[in-house]
Amino acid sequence: MQINHGEILRKEVMRSGKSVSQTALDLGISRAWLYHLFEKDYFSTKDVITISKLFPFSLSIHYLGGDDSSPADNESSQEFWKRKYEQLLLEFEDLQKRHQTLIRMRR
Repeated sequence: MQINHGEILRKEVMRSGKSVSQTALDLGISRAWLYHLFEKDYFSTKDVITISKLFPFSLSIHYLGGDDSSPADNESSQEFWKRKYEQLLLEFEDLQKRHQTLIRMRR
């Protein structure tokens, strides 16, 4: 089954009860760009970051279709998910630092 990110986003916008114009304004993008996103099969990392500012749904690496990683035969599922969690935590902390830097630069 093909996952269409634009369709998922469109459904989330409709479920939010906000207009497309208001959603685009809240995301800091044009209405035309939001409609463009609705048509995309896969989102770029930049698109995901933009969308994540407003919508709490998760577009995990697997959900994005990028990484098919799974526990290796010789490692336990618990160890695999522990490593995955630590990796995501580091990426999250890095994104927080970048965000704070951007906020400081805008002032």
